[in-house]
Amino acid sequence: MGIPSITEVFGLSQKQTEILYNFEMLKVQADIKADKMPKDHDLKEKWLTNWKKEIAEFFQKSFVINWYEDDYKLFEEIKKEYDNQPNNLWYDLVLLEAEIFQPYVSAAKEFKGLKYKNNKWLEFVVSQQNLVGNDFLKQIKKVYQKSINQMRGTTKNIAIAALATTTLAALTAVGGALFAPGIAVALVGTDFTGLSGIALTNAALAYLGGGAIAVGGYGVAGGTAVIAGGGALLGLTAGTSVSASSIVVSNVLYQPNENLHQTAKIVVVVKTLLANKRKDIKLAQKVQNSLEDNIKLLQHSLIDLDGKEDKEKIKEIQKSITQMQRALKDITKFLSAYGLGVNKEEEGFSDF
Repeated sequence: MGIPSITEVFGLSQKQTEILYNFEMLKVQADIKADKMPKDHDLKEKWLTNWKKEIAEFFQKSFVINWYEDDYKLFEEIKKEYDNQPNNLWYDLVLLEAEIFQPYVSAAKEFKGLKYKNNKWLEFVVSQQNLVGNDFLKQIKKVYQKSINQMRGTTKNIAIAALATTTLAALTAVGGALFAPGIAVALVGTDFTGLSGIALTNAALAYLGGGAIAVGGYGVAGGTAVIAGGGALLGLTAGTSVSASSIVVSNVLYQPNENLHQTAKIVVVVKTLLANKRKDIKLAQKVQNSLEDNIKLLQHSLIDLDGKEDKEKIKEIQKSITQMQRALKDITKFLSAYGLGVNKEEEGFSDF
């Protein structure tokens, strides 16, 4: 069996997507229960209701998302899917997205100022399932935050919620189009009609809450519903054709803050999920090569831009290129050192 494609590596099935969104929904519910401020409590309930509605409406053409009533139902569904899937990378990707997920991001003024406070729920729930190590979520967050800092060239942490808020502004600037259909075209080359207008705006806002790029339900092959772990960014180089929709997708994925967010997740996948946990260096290198190809694609896109008319866009793309180059350098150094360590171990060196 050969090395899987980028879409296969980062793609989640419909059931896995359902589990992901229920992780996020229950995470918000736990925060709401712990909030003692009546006004914030009610606003958070309203935000969650809107969020669930937008997600359900977005996927309604392909499948129905069942919302779980409690943690026990979540455990049950995870166990069934976990036992049925020989490759459980999907579960790690779900945890990556759930850990980074920032609730209460919205264009509506009434939700501004709401903060997620219950930071222990996810850690507790994951520990109860006993499917990953107790420090797995901490490793994800540490690698993610360190990668963000390295790409920004600073040691000062930036709040994850701040990245989502800035991306929301970028989406607004391009008409709110998040393109579930568009990213699918960019990833698998499938041409179809999908959402438009307010439906696309709603899908964009729902996406901002979750971070995984929705693709399912519009003629996409293989049953993939979302692309997690930053894979959508790499997927833009998967096809040979450049469609109008893929260009729109790139306008957001290459917006510096969203690019920062997606690229940092790629670093987590390479270091934590593929190398350290699975010791799958070949697959990690495939992701590394895809990131390098994506950088070249982005550099090539600058050729067609006008230095005067596209000044701001050029500046943003150059910033994204710098971020991705820093991430690539970090991944290359990591995999080189990792490979050296494995070779020494195999040769019997005990002092490495």
